[in-house]
Amino acid sequence: MTAVRQQSRFRHRVGFQRRDEQLDDLGRAKRDAGDWETYATRWAEVKELSGREAEKAKQVAADASIAIAVRWFPDAKSTDRLTYRGRIFEIKAIIDPDASRRELTILCGEDRRP
Repeated sequence: MTAVRQQSRFRHRVGFQRRDEQLDDLGRAKRDAGDWETYATRWAEVKELSGREAEKAKQVAADASIAIAVRWFPDAKSTDRLTYRGRIFEIKAIIDPDASRRELTILCGEDRRP
């Protein structure tokens, strides 16, 4: 019997980044341009949204143009951002499609700030 190898749909590598907040002399959070830190790297499916998919996504999160599916993990937050092939994506919404804690769909928009 020959083994059939199934190609995973999670074939893209994405990085999850979170701001490394430091406090100033008055105890307020400092925010510099370069203070993002990668805290996790995951295999994902990255999908550009178009047509009907984009309209559905925009009902949940304005400016959503990319859907990234990853296996479920509890650390993802909407204040994080994702990196993929040198591009930076701002998280608009995180959805557990069937509430099974098996997968997350993350709706994103590309961060176009310099």
